Amino acid sequence: MFICDQPILEKWSPEFSMSGQSNPVWTRVSDGQTVLCNSLEWAQWNINPVQVEICDACGTVGCDSGGYVHVSAFGDIVLWTIPGDVPEIDPDLAGFPATAIDGSVAFPVNIWESLRAAVSDVPPFARLARANGRALRDAWAVGQTRPKSVERLVPMLRASVIAADTLDVADAISPLCET
Repeated sequence: MFICDQPILEKWSPEFSMSGQSNPVWTRVSDGQTVLCNSLEWAQWNINPVQVEICDACGTVGCDSGGYVHVSAFGDIVLWTIPGDVPEIDPDLAGFPATAIDGSVAFPVNIWESLRAAVSDVPPFARLARANGRALRDAWAVGQTRPKSVERLVPMLRASVIAADTLDVADAISPLCET
């Protein structure tokens, strides 16, 4: 899991002249050389998963194939994990996470609220969906490379889970296999 505790916010303008539109001003979020979101303003935060890599030629959400994250809250962090299905937009986009998501990204709540302070379209921490078992599994257990089927996931977890509180191995793996 990558913890984004020092994001860089910068204003920039995509080139929309080919689509006949005027060039908007967007706020990009990056951490070092990695762009996490190219437009805090134009992301549709009310739909989860959220496309955080929006087409920079026309600004249309769903135009680019991919660039999605599942946004949820756990404790005092915001998790960006790989998306499940994206049926609201296009069922074929399942499994096309944002390029920055190599496992997951975590934003401490104060950092998330600083993004909201910069761009009011970012939802407040209190309104985010709570992390479900799938998001937690993706964030901590296996990340983006996890097998999709339980038949392949369980053997991988049996081989790689080192510890899980005082639970028996079967009890530790069971919740991770639920979606």
